Amino acid sequence: MMGRAGRFGIIVLWLGMIAAGGIPGAWAEEGHEDPTTEWMPKDVDFTQAEPLNIRFDDYSYEPSDVALKKDRPYVITFDNVGGLSHDFVNMPFFHAVVFDKVVTASGRVNTPHIHSLYLQSGRKMTLYLVPKKTGRYEVFCSIPGHRKEGMEGVFSIVD
Repeated sequence: MMGRAGRFGIIVLWLGMIAAGGIPGAWAEEGHEDPTTEWMPKDVDFTQAEPLNIRFDDYSYEPSDVALKKDRPYVITFDNVGGLSHDFVNMPFFHAVVFDKVVTASGRVNTPHIHSLYLQSGRKMTLYLVPKKTGRYEVFCSIPGHRKEGMEGVFSIVD
């Protein structure tokens, strides 16, 4: 059985591989532009960021329809209150925002972008980000059967 530190190490390793371009095949996409630190507004102040809480329940995201304003900082906390582990995927969404950091109970990862997130039951993860590209992004849980059961939503970035 793997302890907390070991699990966090795997998450950090995966995020590091993703940031270095090692994208798992299921989410590989040609022709995208990876967000970089240059995307982050120079005067961004995360102490003034809009907080947002997203709950993962057994087969839903709550809220499932979210609108973010372009170029405004957000602190989004994902809280898995259900009995199952879940992920949150849509590579075009993750390529439309720039991250300052990703924080868990075990520590943080400073990275300008990720490609998905995975959250075990009973865990939380907080994302510090700024939306940069407008659009409508359908997000979902890619664990087999979860999307079919209703675990999907829409994140929109608006002017």
